[in-house]
Amino acid sequence: MSKIKFQHNGTNYVLEYTRDSVAEMEHRLKLNLMRIEDAVVSNMWAIFKGAFLANHPTISDETINEIYSEMTDKQKLVQELSVMLTDTVNTLFVEPKKSEKNIVWERGR
Repeated sequence: MSKIKFQHNGTNYVLEYTRDSVAEMEHRLKLNLMRIEDAVVSNMWAIFKGAFLANHPTISDETINEIYSEMTDKQKLVQELSVMLTDTVNTLFVEPKKSEKNIVWERGR
């Protein structure tokens, strides 16, 4: 998975998404991935804040605000984070290679 790395006030940061951090984004930040285009500003902010959850879960909102205010090329940054988020969500739909260990399921009646 892709990552965005930078340094702020002597601390190294790695922004990325995992399945768990995306689930936490939906829960904690009230991000609805199915309707992400409906509330552009709040969702852009959730996408940025959510990228800290995987590696920096205890970072304060104040520090996130400070970092964001100092970031350059914000439009490209949010676009890249959106791609990273989509890539992470898409991992849920990757089919396994065919093997004897594959679990075949069926709907019960």
